[in-house]
Amino acid sequence: MNEELERRIDERSKELSQTQSQLFQTSKLATLGEMSAGLAHEINQPLGGIALICANIKKAIQRDKFSIPMLQEDIADIEKSIQRMTRVIQHMRTFARQDTLRFIEVDVPSTINSAMSLLGEQLRLHEIEVVLDFPNELPKTHREPFQLEQVWIESDVQCPGCHG
Repeated sequence: MNEELERRIDERSKELSQTQSQLFQTSKLATLGEMSAGLAHEINQPLGGIALICANIKKAIQRDKFSIPMLQEDIADIEKSIQRMTRVIQHMRTFARQDTLRFIEVDVPSTINSAMSLLGEQLRLHEIEVVLDFPNELPKTHREPFQLEQVWIESDVQCPGCHG
């Protein structure tokens, strides 16, 4: 009888853990949906810059004012824009992909900085300036990093006009 009870407890524990993971994933996807306009702008802004650079290169070629130094500078600007978009996309993918809770030692300010990087354009559009000033010696905590990040993101999404 004890063995049967232990088996049932293990089974229920696994079901509960699976349900928690599914809820976590659903909540993260809802958060990404709420942030989609800001994220689209975070990607569209560098794309617009790249398109403008390409148009300028074409005009320079047509006007016979094309130069290698100009091209090198333009390529450097394009690479910066690509790196920016790559960081945003990688972060979104990592945030959305993880479907299991992973409790590890977490540096809380790094989760706040990550959340703010995803919210940057949304905050700017609402004319919200966020000043982050963390004490040097904050203790680490044993948490799920993306859950913490989601808390910071949802705090802003819930209150986009707050100036706190």
